[in-house]
Amino acid sequence: MGWVTEIEYRVQRDEKHWTACYQGQHCGRFATHDEALRSAREDAARVRRLGYRVQGLVQGTQGCFRLAPELVPPGAHRSTATVSLGGQA
Repeated sequence: MGWVTEIEYRVQRDEKHWTACYQGQHCGRFATHDEALRSAREDAARVRRLGYRVQGLVQGTQGCFRLAPELVPPGAHRSTATVSLGGQA
């Protein structure tokens, strides 16, 4: 097993709730998008302080994901790759 140097956070819709996902694992159900985003942002900041690079993705209303600069502050590592996660159209 190799070391993970970039941690991925996703805020996405899950039926009637929003979830914050960490490396593909759901880490809580939230009533609003903002609550899920706040949870992911706080944990991403904690993980960055441990020395990991963080990438954030947010699911939009059409089901597609976009890079989330609100999860990665200016000056932190930020991926510029196009995101294609097979979200619903």
